[in-house]
Amino acid sequence: MAQNPTEHVSSSAPITSLYLLSKYPPSPSTIFHFFTSPNSREKLTDTNMSRLLHFLTQAWTPPTDPTTSFAGKTIVITGANSGLGFEAALKVYQLGCSVLILGVRDLAKGEVAKKEILNRAGKGEEEGRIEVWSCDMDDYEILQAFVGKIGELERVDAVVLNAGVFGVKYEKGRYGWEVVLQVNVLSTALLGILLLPLLKAAKRAEGERVPVLEFVGSEGHALVSVEQERREQQNLLGSYNREESFIPRVQYQTSKLFVMYIMQTLASLATLPDGKPEVTVLAVCPGGAKSNLSRGYEGVVAGVFKWVFGSLFLRTTEQGARTLVSGLLLGEEAQGGFWQSDVIREPAPLVTGEEGEGLRKRVWTEIVEALETDVPRVNEVLRKLEK
Repeated sequence: MAQNPTEHVSSSAPITSLYLLSKYPPSPSTIFHFFTSPNSREKLTDTNMSRLLHFLTQAWTPPTDPTTSFAGKTIVITGANSGLGFEAALKVYQLGCSVLILGVRDLAKGEVAKKEILNRAGKGEEEGRIEVWSCDMDDYEILQAFVGKIGELERVDAVVLNAGVFGVKYEKGRYGWEVVLQVNVLSTALLGILLLPLLKAAKRAEGERVPVLEFVGSEGHALVSVEQERREQQNLLGSYNREESFIPRVQYQTSKLFVMYIMQTLASLATLPDGKPEVTVLAVCPGGAKSNLSRGYEGVVAGVFKWVFGSLFLRTTEQGARTLVSGLLLGEEAQGGFWQSDVIREPAPLVTGEEGEGLRKRVWTEIVEALETDVPRVNEVLRKLEK
């Protein structure tokens, strides 16, 4: 698999609804596409200026920097060797977490990241252990082993599912799925399903905050429209697996809508009949932050544009990572929610209501069916969770 799933930047589609514009600011990839892809005039015409201005000022209105101690906590972060994952890992380590697990595809890069965290934190491992574990999002065996190792930890307080990819061109992964679907949807769902029982059973003292399962999402999910033609297909998920219909930004933002469906389903499975969560399950969005997620766009013009645009309008990676960390500190009010810029956002149209619920159930069923083909134990795990 040629893509390198390490980090996230929000992605969004052409703007088509004033309602959405007022609630979800545009992302770097949206602005980039406005100026570099066909039909830019149509996209700009549809763009609501209030939403655009909100985005363009975000660099000067970063999220609050968390200061709450993570002393005694064990935190696991995937895609932690660079970008948002690295900065989030550094931040929780600086805030005193006792055990930090870096889930990475490339162990050598993970070790480099570990050394950098120790160096920048200015302390040794006697003050907090850091371990680097293999977490290849294109290999179910490795992912199951990764979860197995988490199960052997003395305690686990939070897992941040940050690893993700933006595919500029169509590629298939090990299991026959397009890479963005494989990494952002199927492998992320597998991790969530297998981790939830471990987090529900995690030891905690009386009065301690319940464990957290955090998905790194994108505001772009709010702008997805699922065409009627796709809805009429026998398999909706499979309709996005075809090369002839592959459009990079659509694929990415749709994957993030499906991540919301995964998160919502697992949140419901982690909530007791009285409404109290056994595990806090939520999605977070860092907003537009500098990263290498758009590295597939090459050339002098693209390079100049990304440098100028990033310098003027994007948050630093550290600022974006603040949202990943602050999300770990929320209470039961965040259950099933979407945390962005220090606010739990109102649900997007396709994440709520009768239409959204119907799509969620359908997509979830198709994800589970796809996973069961290669990981049969998924069905048994879900049966136990649903009891």
